[in-house]
Amino acid sequence: MIEDLYLKDGHTMNWLDLLVPILLMLVVIVVIAVLINKYADKQRTPMVVMMLTGLGWFLGFSMIIFIPLDVLLTINNLKVVDWLVRWWMVFYWSSLVLNWTIMPFAIGYVESGHFTTTGKIWNGITNDFPFLAVSCLCFGLLCLLLYLTEYGRETLAASGGLTGVVIGLNMTVSLVWLSFMVGYGLIKIP
Repeated sequence: MIEDLYLKDGHTMNWLDLLVPILLMLVVIVVIAVLINKYADKQRTPMVVMMLTGLGWFLGFSMIIFIPLDVLLTINNLKVVDWLVRWWMVFYWSSLVLNWTIMPFAIGYVESGHFTTTGKIWNGITNDFPFLAVSCLCFGLLCLLLYLTEYGRETLAASGGLTGVVIGLNMTVSLVWLSFMVGYGLIKIP
């Protein structure tokens, strides 16, 4: 891992430069644990909710560390570091799956008025199904439009294929929903 960090002129990067992000990640984990321990109602809040909250906060707060690290590596003309690229991929796709599937299901499950586990699971699934169905339908129609038009095929080729389109659409939809929800005060704080 350390041998991958070298300047274009052949100089190596000091291993202590990696120690700072690792220590900062530990600080982020400790701060999240302290905040959850202090503010969560441990008797009424299920453990899975506290774990999902911690995971969501970790993914969000870790940007405070990894964006400056990425900028530092870019400014110093360092070679692209494999572990940092893998981290960005893990971060992005885990955030996507967490925000589009796991979190809505968990919210529906926890807020369900059903007494049985089966009823809660069914409520968790059906709670967000209409939104996901409409989103998938719109995405499918957009992909069909992209494949059928010449401009769409050029856009797909320029954006890295379907993966680039998925990333762009996800970011756009997420920002629109976030601004809508913040504007109307609909953000839930666990």
